[in-house]
Amino acid sequence: MGNVVIFKGNNAKFLKENMEFTDALYKHGSFDAANNVSSPADVTGLTLTGTRGGDLTISVAIDATADLYATFKMTAIEKNGSWELIGQEYGGDETGVTFSITAGGQIQYVSGNEAGFVSSTFKFIASLTEQ
Repeated sequence: MGNVVIFKGNNAKFLKENMEFTDALYKHGSFDAANNVSSPADVTGLTLTGTRGGDLTISVAIDATADLYATFKMTAIEKNGSWELIGQEYGGDETGVTFSITAGGQIQYVSGNEAGFVSSTFKFIASLTEQ
């Protein structure tokens, strides 16, 4: 394969010759969420099927009478054929959004009823481990 070099400013760093990236998967995307969702609904594009789990970060931006912004960080783990979200952290405004995961690895959400709701956007990135 030859040498692989990473450049940052005027600095260069050689990567290990046999370094492989096959054990990690990265998912990222954006999802338009609805207002006043009381039963868990899928976050389209954010399913962990085929992985063992990993770390997720989801930013929430709600355009309403009072704009709201928050970031959620959590870890998902597959255990004996079912999924669990652990170590959920939250920062920012009180958005009324909460996340859960199905037994099949699909991330879901519920949301509050925001006055003057125009839109809600979730942007996500997940660093996952292959199954």
